[in-house]
Amino acid sequence: MRRSDGCAIESGPQRQEPLCRFKYLKRMDAEHYELDPEKIDWAKTYQDRNHLAVLAVNLINFGGEAFKGARIIRDWAYLEELQRRRQAGVMSETEFTLAVLPFVMDYLVDQVRFCIYFENYMKARLLLKQVIIHRIKDQIEPTQPKGQRNATIAEQFDKQVQKAPIDAEGLAQHRIATEIQQETISLDTMLKAKYQVAIGLPEDVRLIVKTMNRQRNKLHLRTDVQFTTEVLDDIKRLKAFVDGENEWLQRTFFKRS
Repeated sequence: MRRSDGCAIESGPQRQEPLCRFKYLKRMDAEHYELDPEKIDWAKTYQDRNHLAVLAVNLINFGGEAFKGARIIRDWAYLEELQRRRQAGVMSETEFTLAVLPFVMDYLVDQVRFCIYFENYMKARLLLKQVIIHRIKDQIEPTQPKGQRNATIAEQFDKQVQKAPIDAEGLAQHRIATEIQQETISLDTMLKAKYQVAIGLPEDVRLIVKTMNRQRNKLHLRTDVQFTTEVLDDIKRLKAFVDGENEWLQRTFFKRS
């Protein structure tokens, strides 16, 4: 659907707003751009801020749906009521433990959903700054094993991408000898200090996500999940952050000019 001025409109029961307001964009037409990452010419796309903005919005929206789908977020009000009753002494620890058991059973999956949001969110923030989020490889595979040769330009560049943000200009300088892979940088990489300079997560949020990601990577080993006050406070902080960023998303991309 489209307005008379050509701007794409996000349709739905609660919103009829155009994707037209961004500090460096006059208009943003989502239908005009390729959204399938396997079909995108990333070398060109990293030079196109409009396309990157469309992709960033999609990443955050998808991550937001994953976050909202977590059971602990869907039923947060009920969980807060249980916590209040426990703290007021109306509910014993045993009663509280039994009441939150369904949340405990789903919590490991919920952590995966949280990590999906933050991985998407941070990649979106990097794309908006034209920072490379992809791994790099050689256009022509080296014939000698790694141990018997010096690192290629592509391998050196990929190592740089893993250590610190590289922008579109840096990619263009290496384009002749390199090829962009479908594989992107990891959540661990984006949580590092040098990447956080470009992303800007609040430090308390970064530490919570870092801990959750570490726990997620040990899913097959974890059998103990306890909803302590500290854990619930951490989830409340993440929820507040996501709510705030959703407001930023709506203000920046969907508000009428």
